[in-house]
Amino acid sequence: MKDKQFENERQGNGWLERVAEQSWEPELLISGLAIYATVQLPDVFESALYYYQYNLQTSDGFIDLGLPSVIIASSVTAIKLLNYAFILHFIIRAFWVGLIGLNSVFPKGIQYDKLQYSDLYKKEMAKRIGQSGDFLKGADRLASVIFSVAFTVVLLLFAIGFVYSIFFVLMNISKVILPEDVYDIYSKILYGVLITFFLLGALLTPILNMERFRSKEKFARLHLKITWYLSVAIFPFVLRPLQYLMLNFLSNIPLKKFYLFAGVFFVFFMGMNLNNILKYGGVNFFNPRSYYSEFSNTGVLNQNFYESSFDDFQIKSPLIDDPIQKAGSYLPIFIPYPKKLDLKLEVFCNFEAPADTLYRFERRNLANEMRLECMNGFYSFSVNDSIALAGNLLFHSNRLTGQKGFAGNYYLPASLEQGQYVFNIRQAIVDESDAFRDSIGRMKEYDFDIPFWIE
Repeated sequence: MKDKQFENERQGNGWLERVAEQSWEPELLISGLAIYATVQLPDVFESALYYYQYNLQTSDGFIDLGLPSVIIASSVTAIKLLNYAFILHFIIRAFWVGLIGLNSVFPKGIQYDKLQYSDLYKKEMAKRIGQSGDFLKGADRLASVIFSVAFTVVLLLFAIGFVYSIFFVLMNISKVILPEDVYDIYSKILYGVLITFFLLGALLTPILNMERFRSKEKFARLHLKITWYLSVAIFPFVLRPLQYLMLNFLSNIPLKKFYLFAGVFFVFFMGMNLNNILKYGGVNFFNPRSYYSEFSNTGVLNQNFYESSFDDFQIKSPLIDDPIQKAGSYLPIFIPYPKKLDLKLEVFCNFEAPADTLYRFERRNLANEMRLECMNGFYSFSVNDSIALAGNLLFHSNRLTGQKGFAGNYYLPASLEQGQYVFNIRQAIVDESDAFRDSIGRMKEYDFDIPFWIE
């Protein structure tokens, strides 16, 4: 019976080894597809973030603004790292295939005895480089490890992103259901509980795994429960395959080397992630020019201020048709209408619905007239903050992105001479945050200055 079991295991292992020997073919195919996918995906995630910010975001709090930015930035960072990993894997595996071809041409590999070098040189080269079989195995192992690490990162970040997304959805549902004051208390309590839970888990896990504790069954059992259930909370659906991969690495790589690699990877990941978070927040983390613009819109020519040169996913600020205008003509402008602007307009407009006694089309017409009247009072337009411009905004759907907003044509006085000017868009002051400008002169969120030239 034992002999038969041993024979079955031997045959099973032989099948597994044969599959492993041929794994380079699907690895190359998967890597090629993954490289293509990871190049395309950041644009998809960024587009999703901009869609959310424009159509769904209602305020600038952590849940509404910070958490989605962190989720998208982390996802984009992970995708970029995966792209680098798959490119590296593809290069190494392709190099390995080249070595296979070279080995078929020269099956004996490097014949050190035929080299016209000193005995010492040949001996040292044989020791440091080895034979072709060793070189092939080394390249094969490195490619396989990189491939496995890449998929470990995929599983890891998929699980964390899923938990983040569930938390984000539940918090927004709670925000709709609960009164504002109750929601504030609820969110603070929930944040405190979650932070305490994860901090205790992060502190207790390494302590309980110390040799003096893990040798005792009650502490070992407590360590198992904490790590398992904490992992279930953070990595649902992918816990078992993720643990399988991680335990493989931990049991086959020296602990110091594993922690060194994990530390370097973590620092690299967090650096890229911070850069992406700041980028989505409109902040340039590193300014390599001593006299270049720093965190200010003053004197900045942004191509996405002009419809003729617009190339972004979404219109995030007002834009005019072209930087070159003519005196005595009308300057067209489009102002996007993000969802969070509702909070300002609800305070400013004091909107009252038309009487129910009117016909439906009459109510709609009156409502539109009142909304436009509100918008034309909410925004003001001028040149160089001194020449007020006359015009009226109308509802408009932009032809470039399909975004809803307001469009208008503002008359540029014929007295304007040739030269550079600034088209100013200012909003009404609704609350204290609208009147605030920080120490380095950054503009309010809905204030814009667009440079243009009179020809």
